Parts: sequence; structure tokens; C-alpha cells
Amino acid sequence: MLDKTTCRLISRTETLELEHKQVVALTLLSDNAGNVVKKSDILDAVWPDTVVSEDAIYVLINSLRNILKDNARKPKYIKTISGKGYLWALLIK
Repeated sequence: MLDKTTCRLISRTETLELEHKQVVALTLLSDNAGNVVKKSDILDAVWPDTVVSEDAIYVLINSLRNILKDNARKPKYIKTISGKGYLWALLIK
């Protein structure tokens, strides 16, 4: 469970502290589960009114993958859609 107010990701076995930008990105991806979220949309949501490079997105997504123990080559949660963006692959029921 993602607690947006406390920036915590809570599972049965552990509670992890997230940075605000990680919460914003994770929420954006999971709210759009099954759909590609464009890199430009991630930039706008996470860094509004700030100029950052696409490398910042890569670092952010990599940090989320590390937290989720997700493998970029065989992703369970976050898939890279080359040249487009990212996709939250886990459908939430």
C-alpha cells in the first residue's frame, strides 16, 4: 500500500520511506496501469516548472525499481517502452 501523505510504501513485511518525487512518479504510473506514461508527462508531474534532463527520469525509475526489487530486464512492475516512456505492468484489482 502506498501512503501518499506520509510517503511510505507499506507491505506485509516492511515499511519503506520514499521521497516525494518517487511517490508522485509511482502514483502516476499506477494510476495509468496498462498504459504508457510518456517521459514528458513524468517530467511535468515530478518536476513542474523545473528544467531537468531525461537522465533524471532514468535515475528516478531506477530508484523505484530498486525499492520494488524489480528487474528492468524482466520487469514485474515497471516496463520501459523504448522511445516512449514507462508502463506500470501490474494491474491493480
